[in-house]
Amino acid sequence: MTHQAARPLAIVTGAASGMGRSAAGRFADRYDLILCDLHETGLGAIADGAEICAGDLAAPETIERLVTAIGDREVSALVHAAGVSPSMASAADIVRINLVASMALCDAIGPRMAAGGAAVLFASMGAYMLSDDTLLPLIEAVVDAPPAERADAGDALASAAPDSGVAYGASKRGIVMLVRKRAVEWGRRGARIVSISPGLIETPMGRKEVDAAPSLMQMVDMSAAARFGRAEEIASAIGFLCSDAASFITGIDLIVDGGALAAIGLPA
Repeated sequence: MTHQAARPLAIVTGAASGMGRSAAGRFADRYDLILCDLHETGLGAIADGAEICAGDLAAPETIERLVTAIGDREVSALVHAAGVSPSMASAADIVRINLVASMALCDAIGPRMAAGGAAVLFASMGAYMLSDDTLLPLIEAVVDAPPAERADAGDALASAAPDSGVAYGASKRGIVMLVRKRAVEWGRRGARIVSISPGLIETPMGRKEVDAAPSLMQMVDMSAAARFGRAEEIASAIGFLCSDAASFITGIDLIVDGGALAAIGLPA
């Protein structure tokens, strides 16, 4: 009797909708999946047999349940798409969810990564639109803080941000810093860690942000592609970053913005 070999394990957060859902769908035929989202509705429809871990990943108990679900398996791919955008939360919650919680997730999953495995964290083109350089030391202080001090460092960063939009850009710049600072540590275990910075993508969250700030449409119109990106285009880039074809890529941020930053003259 032949036995089917176990498939590699992938974790996708923010998998209920948008870019996270597209990434999960792309992975469904290659990986065993653990799907995470604040909202459980819709997760079970993504892939037959996928394991579900619903809850707020900014809450330690949710990460503990995720680690329990992993058990003694190794993680071959982590796609961390869960997060909040400027119109969804206060500055303090944006930093706590987008940056501090992402660090806790990396702490928990990093030692469980398989050799050759890869993590892709979601940054944003907003990381490159941060106009206040005085925030950079505060961002780095969060990324460098030991776990017991991260909440306070995050609160200091959020307090210095004048609004939720700036806090969002700061939180995503922190993700770009995080993967660079963690790359060597992860590499010593044979794993890779990168981030991806989408531009404006045709998702419910993307449309919500444009509705809240109609001026964002100018960035879409001015971009080299002159259109919204599609969730499946981000999923395609993620699939590459997690594949063996990207085995020499780590510690970097991949900008997938349709040339929006190039159009407005901001450095990448």
